[in-house]
Amino acid sequence: MRFILTFLLLCLCGLAVRADNVSNGSAGGITSVALAPGFTTTPGTQNLGTQTITTTGTLNGQLWPVLITTSCTIDTNCQGTAGIDGGALLIANGAGITFTLPASAAATKGRTYQLGSLGGNSYTVTVSGGAQVIAGCTGGGSNTLSVGANVDAIFEDMGSTAGTSYKCTLAGAGATPSLTVTDGTHNVAGVASLTLNNGVVSGASPNATWGPTITDPAAKTASYTVVATDMGNAINLGGAGGFSLTLPAVSSTIFPQGSTLNVMVSAASSWLITNSTGLTLVGIGTTLCPGDFGTFVPNADGAHLDFFGKSCSSAQVFGEAHGTTEVVSLTSNDYAATQSDCGKIKELPGGTTPTVHLPNITPPGNQCTITFITTVAVSYQALATGSGTTQNSQNFSHSRGINPGDHIIAVLIIGSTTAAKWDISGDLTS
Repeated sequence: MRFILTFLLLCLCGLAVRADNVSNGSAGGITSVALAPGFTTTPGTQNLGTQTITTTGTLNGQLWPVLITTSCTIDTNCQGTAGIDGGALLIANGAGITFTLPASAAATKGRTYQLGSLGGNSYTVTVSGGAQVIAGCTGGGSNTLSVGANVDAIFEDMGSTAGTSYKCTLAGAGATPSLTVTDGTHNVAGVASLTLNNGVVSGASPNATWGPTITDPAAKTASYTVVATDMGNAINLGGAGGFSLTLPAVSSTIFPQGSTLNVMVSAASSWLITNSTGLTLVGIGTTLCPGDFGTFVPNADGAHLDFFGKSCSSAQVFGEAHGTTEVVSLTSNDYAATQSDCGKIKELPGGTTPTVHLPNITPPGNQCTITFITTVAVSYQALATGSGTTQNSQNFSHSRGINPGDHIIAVLIIGSTTAAKWDISGDLTS
């Protein structure tokens, strides 16, 4: 707090001024002078404007701490007596406290008020008269200022009824933003507030902890277009089939650098991918099959959208699966082949008039070959699914069923999600 006014008052009274106090001067005929709040002759006792000094008194500066537990209007009712708050440090000692500064005017220019907080309580400062503005500190520029916990503030009356009416100065923890935020390429210095999405915050001022979270919403049961709030979260693709997942154009909120999108197919049929990002998909084709899962990540080159995970339409999956032999489990004496069977040998168990259903798929390059081998002497029928069709030179569709080891080789001729065409050959009969 500045004491220029103190020294002027003392000089007018004819008192001698020392660095720390005033004493034993000639009063020039004046026997006592009333002291305004902010000055005292008795340290340890608050001067509410009732103390005086005489020619033999000692004058001391005073900033009296006052704990405030409810919102109040300064110089009106904060201490229960009007006009005494200039000599006090008004301390917010509760939640949700608002201090209202008196309206600025030419006649009150130079008044100074000091505010603070305890117990981690933030507080709000406003000015009587909506046109009057608090300026000069972080968060200023309007009629109302929010001040953080454990931050002290000084407000100086500028004597202006409009525009900048109070000049504020902040001090204490968090008064001057010093945080610098960087992603390794972009830097923002002097940050006062940082918002972190897709996470949960815990702790208490001035320390906080942030932990990432992933939201797994209800399964999508209709065609869906990715939105900004999906970034960093998961999408569950369900429904009866025939739906598409649209990846929209890249923007500051859709697949920005450093973002991710998790997907999983819980549906019993495939989802198509419509890529409108402007980026080239890597690690995945245009189909997500049942059981597929993984994460989309924008590549740092700004040209590719990479997919990490299991995808039936990924060329890598077929390469790893080539030549793999797997034992089939029947459902109601049927086996429904999927795109993930491409490039594999499927061992068929015994059953009662069992059937192999060939899927409607669109793998990369429309290339898919599935080899079926019977493990017992039973005849299997190979049928296309839905509107799909099968063909061979003899129109045969059954394995012979005479001995174990009969082969049915299914080769995709025309890829389609609704009407794929397969050529079947091997140990067949009508």
